[in-house]
Amino acid sequence: MTLNHKLERLAFARRNKKFVLRHTFETEMPHDYEKGSSKSFSAYEYLNTKELHELPIGLLDIVKASYGVAEIEPDHKNEIILSHYDWNEMNQALEEWNEPKEEEFILRLWDKGQEMTSI
Repeated sequence: MTLNHKLERLAFARRNKKFVLRHTFETEMPHDYEKGSSKSFSAYEYLNTKELHELPIGLLDIVKASYGVAEIEPDHKNEIILSHYDWNEMNQALEEWNEPKEEEFILRLWDKGQEMTSI
């Protein structure tokens, strides 16, 4: 949860979007997908052979949103993603979780025009 929180805050600070698969990448892929030694290359090889109508809906939604052509842009904020899960361990983790302070993981720099840049 802390890593996802940091990624979300960093994306927001840089005015970027964050998209998340509801489950792991492999579970979102069709049953005939075989994970190789390199997840990104295996996915590329697999997806490169497919027609658009053969791709998983969750993956298509993310790709469309990232290119700005989605009919409805998915809202993948952490609090929304976490609400999809009903795991006792997740509920316990949420109760025990402490939000990290942004100054612990976001560096804010000022450029010449006095606009803030986050890295």
